[in-house]
Amino acid sequence: MEEALIARLLAFAGIANIVGERVWPLVRPEGTPLPALTLQVISPNRTYTQDGPSGFYGPRVQFDSWGASYEDAKLVSRQVTAAVELPAIVGGIRFDAGFLDSERDMPITDIPGGGKAYRVSQDFFVWWKPQS
Repeated sequence: MEEALIARLLAFAGIANIVGERVWPLVRPEGTPLPALTLQVISPNRTYTQDGPSGFYGPRVQFDSWGASYEDAKLVSRQVTAAVELPAIVGGIRFDAGFLDSERDMPITDIPGGGKAYRVSQDFFVWWKPQS
């Protein structure tokens, strides 16, 4: 699912126009330009029926939008919201509407060699299942 989610974000014009190809799982590689986007699964949230796993998932995914200014980080986060809230089919995965659970401004980070990185962190429940 993570690979399909990254492909989905990269295919969304509002994100691609701002961050280009700079979307990574877990960490932003040191020295990469801003703005950028990272994501990580926080909880798997498998759903079950009386017969066992249902095959439908709703993990909590944390998206961190990075920018050289607060305005840039906020702009990326708004595009993440626009992308994740829409249903889509990517890479054999059917994404249903995602739901924003929380959003917070994070402390400013010093960039090695000078400069600052601003970050907006969002948690979404990303509902998906393999396309049938």
